[in-house]
Amino acid sequence: MFDYFPEYADLITQSPDKADLTIRHLLTMTSGLTYDDESLPYTDSRNDMNRFYSNRNPIRFLLALPLFAEPSAVYDYDNCNTNIIGQIICQATGDRLDLFAKENLFDQLNIRQHEWQIVRNDVVLSSGDLHLRPRDMAKFGLLFLRRGEWNGQRIISSAWCDVSTAMHINPNDYNSEFHMVDGYGFQWWQKDYSYRSKSYRSYFAWGWGGQLIVNIPELNLIVVTTAGNWYEAEKISPFTIIADYIIPSACDAGNS
Repeated sequence: MFDYFPEYADLITQSPDKADLTIRHLLTMTSGLTYDDESLPYTDSRNDMNRFYSNRNPIRFLLALPLFAEPSAVYDYDNCNTNIIGQIICQATGDRLDLFAKENLFDQLNIRQHEWQIVRNDVVLSSGDLHLRPRDMAKFGLLFLRRGEWNGQRIISSAWCDVSTAMHINPNDYNSEFHMVDGYGFQWWQKDYSYRSKSYRSYFAWGWGGQLIVNIPELNLIVVTTAGNWYEAEKISPFTIIADYIIPSACDAGNS
């Protein structure tokens, strides 16, 4: 990971174990970096997201976070991992994340309405708050369902689509926080559904408050949900809606 941040090599001297950190650790939420943006309100100066935004050098702030575990030892979902990934893209391409995404992804999918949040300078918030219309969320899902092709054009490699959506770790082996899922890939979640004694694998993007892009390849199905359940419990889980209504409807329609 630090190959992309040679200017911060002194942080490895201070914490030699960080030399073992890889992009794969970031992708699978197994970096072991200590980060907490949930215990305190975002308005609290001790909240790590608040500290990330207020720091004059937000990326150095993230890279300097202490390790609570050796890399790969523990799964812990933390936004710091995704925000470091976003800056690695910037370092690797020479483009700010939002500009790179516009040219190489959104423009290719004819997605015209989108908005990222800027932390400061060339640092873009990549862990959330990307504004997209539901139909454009569905386009992103369809791109992966088609394994990276769009209108006959290769946008993302099929190999990356396959490896990123595969299960690399089971969060349930570490804690019960995400008991409703069956696995985690490279920033994609996995969940298996069953109907009429048959299992259907899904992989999905999951945003705070109820924003979901769910792909069920065997049914050639994409489900998009949006909601505002940021601070209160949802009245019905989208996973329940998919299991009890959408999958049965799709299966029975195919058999009619």
